[in-house]
Amino acid sequence: MTLLIKAVRRVLASKNTYYHGSPKDHGEIFKVQEFGTQWGQDFGGVFLASHKMGHISFGKNYWYKVEIDDSDILEPHRLYFDFDQNDNKILKVLPHFDTEEDFDLAWEIICERASEEEEDRLFGDSDRGSGGWELQRIHGQIAKALGFKAVELKDERGTVYLLPGPATMFKDENQSDSIGE
Repeated sequence: MTLLIKAVRRVLASKNTYYHGSPKDHGEIFKVQEFGTQWGQDFGGVFLASHKMGHISFGKNYWYKVEIDDSDILEPHRLYFDFDQNDNKILKVLPHFDTEEDFDLAWEIICERASEEEEDRLFGDSDRGSGGWELQRIHGQIAKALGFKAVELKDERGTVYLLPGPATMFKDENQSDSIGE
């Protein structure tokens, strides 16, 4: 991405608060780990939502928040236009593919330009979770490698954000997870 485009995006960006609901109380500061060393961090980070109801889990939630500029959130479909799939930063975090055809298809999937059937063939059955989970982890690692703080994803809850570790979140002073609060 050119420096001019990056500069314009930074000027136009707004800062938003994102929430993570954890069944575990991590104290006042939640240190997000890089790789699944704590429960709920199997993706190399934690999932966020733009409001608490977007990330509510069963039982008690301990709410943590982080502020992120819009320009610091990677949108996977922009990868296709703004980055080269052969960028060394990207290549370092991609899994190995046996053929160039599979590598090219993986890039199409990562950039959200391929069908669900193609995704299932290359990454595993997304309906059972494992394929989609691996793809979410890869998106997070690409975002981190390219200098983004988070990546926007779609899942069964709608739009979510993956905050790759290491990162720091702070306990929200309003611990209510009731609708409307």
